[in-house]
Amino acid sequence: MLDTSPAGSARGAALTADSELHGEVVDGRACFWVVTDNGAEVTLVWPPGSVAREDPLRIENSAGQVVATAGASAPSMSGNPDQSSGCRPGSTRFIVGSID
Repeated sequence: MLDTSPAGSARGAALTADSELHGEVVDGRACFWVVTDNGAEVTLVWPPGSVAREDPLRIENSAGQVVATAGASAPSMSGNPDQSSGCRPGSTRFIVGSID
């Protein structure tokens, strides 16, 4: 299972992290996050049609293309920040609209 955003969600901000994309699977749910320059964890909510795969833990888009892999550099993303709690304790969320 993977957090995905509703179709047609508004998109507007950019999230760039010069860091590793982190990920883990807990109780069958994949959680991906980045750590910002100030040390805050931001969990990522993926576009509709995205799926998580394992070995290695990664995100594939609706066309089956790998768009992000845990342990690799975090991609540049656009979307909307969301102050709701993320899948990591104490984290906020970023609703991913597109990956550059």
